[in-house]
Amino acid sequence: MAEHQAACLDKLTGEGRLSEEEADIVRRGRNSNTPSVPKRLRSNPDSKTIYAKATALECLVGYLYLTDPARLAEIMDVLDMRTDEKIKVKG
Repeated sequence: MAEHQAACLDKLTGEGRLSEEEADIVRRGRNSNTPSVPKRLRSNPDSKTIYAKATALECLVGYLYLTDPARLAEIMDVLDMRTDEKIKVKG
């Protein structure tokens, strides 16, 4: 799961899909001090990078869920993801 989240973040950043504010949220999420990575990732030499990217994507999703659900829906479309729950758009 973390590997997929990291790949999703790479797609968003690689395609330049994030605004400056969103990129800042990602940077802060990635730089958060995580005590350890899950056991199943520890054998991978890139485990810390993968886990940091996964955490950063989770931060972005949470931030957009709370502040801009319409933008979250756009991001989810870019990633070919959907939720079973309808996201309520303010407006």
